[in-house]
Amino acid sequence: MDVSPSLISAVTDTVIDDVKAWQSRPLDSVYPNRLCGRSKGLSRGDRPRSNSVSFEKKWQGRFPSIAKSWRSNWVHIIPFFSYPPAIRRVIYTTNAIESIQAQLRKVNSNRGAFPSPEAVRKILYLAIERISKRWKRPIRDWVAALNHFSVVFEGRIPV
Repeated sequence: MDVSPSLISAVTDTVIDDVKAWQSRPLDSVYPNRLCGRSKGLSRGDRPRSNSVSFEKKWQGRFPSIAKSWRSNWVHIIPFFSYPPAIRRVIYTTNAIESIQAQLRKVNSNRGAFPSPEAVRKILYLAIERISKRWKRPIRDWVAALNHFSVVFEGRIPV
């Protein structure tokens, strides 16, 4: 099928108002933060068993920047281990995010250049709309995680 760029622009221009409304929608009052448990200390038994120094020595030769980053950011990673295993699974599960990114990359890589930033916004908006229609499955262990978060962060998370 042979379609002119002006016809494609005319058809996709019908979503411009939706794109603008989507971009200016109010954001939720609470979003997860990877450092949200920083203030809670870990008891001796809760500390991870791995030794960051041995980790750094093991990987320093092949991946020096990763080893150094792991060591210098250890203070930010430790609070993660204070959560029960079911909660950690909810926090570190990135399959949904990786899936969205892969689909958005596919949308972008199939096109050469975009004529304007608005064209990029339209195509990404339409892709996200299509992707979000398939979000049917609940997050595994979400109820347990939500209950835990509502206790630890009392009053911040509506239940």
